This record gives sequence, C-alpha cells and structure tokens, in this order.
Amino acid sequence: MKDYLQRAPFVRILLPLMAGILLSPHLPVVNSCLLPVLLLFTALGLILAERRKKNPGDLVPGFLFGLFFLLAGMASEKFRNREPDLVVGDTYMAILRETPIEKPGSFKAEARICSILQGDSVKNYRETILVYFSKTADVSQSRPGNRILFRRTPVNIENQGNPYEFNYKRFAALKGINRQVYLRETDFTDIGKSPEFSLFIFTEKIRENMLDIFLEKGITGTSFDLLSALTLGYRKTIDPEINRVFAATGATHVLSVSGLHVGILYIMVRAVFGFLRKRKRTTWLYVVLAFAVIWAFALITGFSPPVQRSALMFSLILIGENLRRPVNIYNTLAASACVILFFNPNLLYDIGFQLSYLALTGIVYFQPLMEGLFTFPNRIFRYAWSLFTVSFAAQLATFPLTCYYFHQFPLYFWLSGFVVVPLSFAFLFLGIALLTTSFLPVVPEILAQIALFLVKAMLWSLHLIERMPGALLQNFSFSVTTLLVTSGGIVCLVLFMETRNKKFLMFLTGLIAFGMLSSAYTRVSFNLHKEIIAYRAEQPLMHLIYGTRNYLLAPEKVLKEDYPEWQVNPVIRHYGLEKPALVAWEKDYADRILYKCGNAVVFDGISIWWSSKESGLILREPDVVVNTLPLSEAGFPFVKAVVVDYSRPSAKFHTEQVHNVFRQGARRIPIQ
Repeated sequence: MKDYLQRAPFVRILLPLMAGILLSPHLPVVNSCLLPVLLLFTALGLILAERRKKNPGDLVPGFLFGLFFLLAGMASEKFRNREPDLVVGDTYMAILRETPIEKPGSFKAEARICSILQGDSVKNYRETILVYFSKTADVSQSRPGNRILFRRTPVNIENQGNPYEFNYKRFAALKGINRQVYLRETDFTDIGKSPEFSLFIFTEKIRENMLDIFLEKGITGTSFDLLSALTLGYRKTIDPEINRVFAATGATHVLSVSGLHVGILYIMVRAVFGFLRKRKRTTWLYVVLAFAVIWAFALITGFSPPVQRSALMFSLILIGENLRRPVNIYNTLAASACVILFFNPNLLYDIGFQLSYLALTGIVYFQPLMEGLFTFPNRIFRYAWSLFTVSFAAQLATFPLTCYYFHQFPLYFWLSGFVVVPLSFAFLFLGIALLTTSFLPVVPEILAQIALFLVKAMLWSLHLIERMPGALLQNFSFSVTTLLVTSGGIVCLVLFMETRNKKFLMFLTGLIAFGMLSSAYTRVSFNLHKEIIAYRAEQPLMHLIYGTRNYLLAPEKVLKEDYPEWQVNPVIRHYGLEKPALVAWEKDYADRILYKCGNAVVFDGISIWWSSKESGLILREPDVVVNTLPLSEAGFPFVKAVVVDYSRPSAKFHTEQVHNVFRQGARRIPIQ
C-alpha cells in the first residue's frame, strides 16, 4: 500500500484535502483568519521535518504533510463559502446568464447583479440570484448578456419545511446562489445587452446559436431536447417523462455531457490530428489543438463537474504522453480532483462530481478484472463483453450512492448500455458534422434526418427495456448507515483482492453483521413509529402514520388531480411505509385505526377537528385543530389543542398556540 501511494502522490494529497473540506463547516472555531497562520506554521514544520535526519518509522513528516493539506481544504472551503454581504438597494441592475426557461407558473433564469442604486449613489456589486418572471411578462427577447433593471428586493431562498425534503436552499448555496426575486410584467425593464465581456455568457451564446441550427434543420420537440442534451449538454427543456425513462433504464448519464463524451471527442481528435504527433516539430501543434478542442467543448457544454474532470484528466494524459512519461491513471484522477476541489470545494457535495469519479475509478479497477474472466474469439462478442463489463464495473462502484440519492436501481442498466453508448458516439459525431456543415445545401438536412431516426430508435429501445418485468427497484429506504456499510464492504473486498490479507474478510463479515443488526433495529423502530404530520401545502394535507400503515387526509380534488408526491414520498421512503390509504376531507371513513365522520377524526386515540366554513360537528376538546379560516374569524376555545393553521399568515394576529405552515413549515406531532 505504501509503494502504491508513492506511485500516486496525488492520492496522498486528495484524501486530507477532502477531509478538510468536509470538516470545515463543522469547525466554526477555526476561522478564516486563523487558518493562514496554521498553514504557515505547518509548512515550516514540514520543511524542518524533511531537513532533519529521518529515523525508520518516523511519522512526523507524514503527519505534517497530511495536516497541511487538511488545513488547505478547510481554507478553500471557508474562502469559497464566506457569508455573503446581502446589500439592499432602491434599484438593481442584473445581467442575465441564460435565456429564461418556461416553468409551470413562471419563467426562470439565473442573473448576476452588477450594480445597486442607493439614493443618489451607484454601488458596484456581485451576486448571482434566481429570477422568476411572471407568465404575463414578455421575455421572448431576453438573452444571455441582457441587462434588466428592477426595484423589487431579492429575498433569501428558503425550503418548504417538509420532512426529508430535498434541501434546495443548500443546493443553491453550494452554487453560490442565496437569493431570488419574482418579477411581474411592470416590475422590470430590459435595457439591452451589457458591454461587459463574460466568458460564461459568451459560451452560452455560442451554445444557443448551435441550438438554433438544430431547430433550423427541422429537429424539434423531443428529438431536439435529446439531441441538444446528448451533444451540447443542454437539458433545460427535457420533458420529465423522458428523464424518468432514462432513469428507469440506467441511461441518465448520457443525458448530460460527461467523461464518455469527452473521451469520444478525444478519440476523434487523435484520429484527425494524430499525424502531427509523428514529427517532433509538430507535436506541440497537436497538443495545442487537442487542448483547444477539449476545453472549448467543455466550456460550450456548460462546464459541468464530470466535464471538468474529463477535460482536466485528458489534458494531463496529453502532457504525459508528449513528455514520454508513463501515466498512472489513479494519480491522474486524483490530480484532476485536487485541482477542481481547490478552486471549487463545493463540488465535493455535487452528485455528478461524486458519481463521475466513482464510476471511472470502478471502470479502471474492476473492468480489466471482469473482462479477463472470459475470452471470445469473435470480435463482436469481445466488444459486447467489454461494453457489459464497463457498465457493470461503473455500477458496482456507484450503486451505493445511486441508491442513497435516488432510492431506485435499474436492473437492466447493462442492457441499456448496449443501446446508449454506441449511439452517444453516433450523436456526437452527427452533432459536430451537422454544426460544421450547416452552411452547405442538402448535407445538413440528410444528417438531421439520420439523427432524428436514431433518436426515435433510442427512445423505442429504452421504452422496451423499461417495460420489461422487474426493470426498476424503486421507493426503497437506503439510509446513511446502509450507505457506509455497503461502501465499506466494497473497500474491504478491494483491499482483500489486492493484499490477500484475511483480516479484510473479517472486517467485511463484521460490516455485514453490523448492517443486518442495524437494519433489523431500524425496521422494528419504524414498525412502532406513530406520528401525525401536517405538511406545508396550499390545501390542508395531513399524514397519519401507524407503523407501516398510513393515511393521507386532503381535499378530494387534491387526491384525485394533484397528488402531493413531493411532500409525501420522502416520508414514505424514509420510513418504508406501505401505499397510503387516501381519505378525502369531504367523505367519511372508518377502520380499526382511523375513524372519520364529517370534520371530526379520531386516530389512535388522538382527536382531530377540521375548522372550515363547512364545519358541522364540533369536538369539545380536540387534541389537534386544522384551521383554514382567517385567524381573525376563527377563534379557538380549545386552549389545550395544537392548532395547525393553513390560512395565509397575518402580522396582526399571532399566538404561540398556532402553528402556521406557511411561516413555520410542516408540523410534526409524535404519538407516544
């Protein structure tokens, strides 16, 4: 192991760097002012330790080396995530970073505030925000680089406050976005393009021009959405149903430009410009051209974390090849991760970043081992077996994280790989050919028709795989403990294969035993769990949980037409609940656990009363009151009751007895 780390020195740097990034938010005592001092003293100590005479088994230099990069990771995280100075002004000027995208109730775009008017003074300012334009606003001419003036003050991004929901506030903060603003038609003015140059906006405009070429050649609708995602990394218009199909078949990775696409581009570059490598005088030209093509592609496709990783990796491979140095793939992987994390430590929390590195590590390690299990004389069979082992190796390395984040696992991922991987190569080639020949007659139209046919063939194949029995395991609970146990098990298995040391098998056995006991304990505790949850929702929505059995109380229209899956499904997954019994507020219901008559509900001895304009039967002393009336009209004689308020909050009426879901989020009431 020691020899391996010496051959891959960047692995020794990466591990403490990641540890520092992870520890930094939990160590507020170590502030940004103290860290440079600690780094300086650690560096001096490391220099002195290297100069003095070393004794066998001396751990001081290694300790100081690891401590230095741990502190470097903490410093990088602290610098990146400094508390933003949120300035309030009278008028704001912002530059759009993208074309507004239509959402169900608005148009959404990222924008960067560049200046703020406060009284008679103008203050330069830098902050990226989310802008939501009303559906009545005319944003048809709004493009990246356009400046808008508005007077509404951006507000902090907040979560809905429902249990186990996606933490959108943290997700946005990790991207450097902390505020948002909603603008009606009369709230803003588009004053045209900004004279300021921005590389991000420049590349975004290039991508939009390329997308316009696809549209001009007759590629529209679903075909446009897929081709623009597969070639240019533009996913903003993809239909949710298409996303669902790709996720259910394990093919989501091709919808975002990733290492696969950069690898294909690298192969193309070698094929086209490879002749320049034959002479020493033109080798530098080959390197420059390859660098330019790879990084231009990375910028135009949105510079996502997997593309950053791939572009940096292939750049390092290019340098190694042309310096005639042997390339250690693990060292190259670690080096690219170190560079990326040093400049943007928040990417360590990015799902794409995590899955990208794990997938490639799994392919590099497991794929050669699996490919060597069988040999085929037929070239086609060899290619098919190689493709299968690549897919299997990537899934083996990533399945713990995939299950943890998405709570589903596609069983036929290996089958979809036979479809999407070859077609990804074809789509990238067709996309480049279509864009470069767009000025010619006939040729781009022929290429567009071929692309349309292949898109339809891909969708047909994936729909066929999705409809196969048992294609997708979904909505299962996968806790942090399960994630750690499965990941630890894979690491122990790898260490045993490398060292043949039986103690790693013992560790693996211990992990399996711990995982089984932990799972059994969790299952028992969940079976005994009883709780009432009043979700934050536009209409009264209550979840009554009794072990694995559960009931969903809501207006009949909500249950039939607008099922609240975003609020309910995270709780169902977390506790491993059965499919909920749907109980409409307008109808009566009765079984051995729940009794409902009119507006009165009794659940496991807890009485609930729904206060509304149609209230009929009134309970004298209910335990819980669900209110939908304005608080000034409601009045609550039930002093002991928990009041869950679904009326819009009013500053004129406030009491500690009342829990307003719009102001305070969901109300959870445990039942002993």
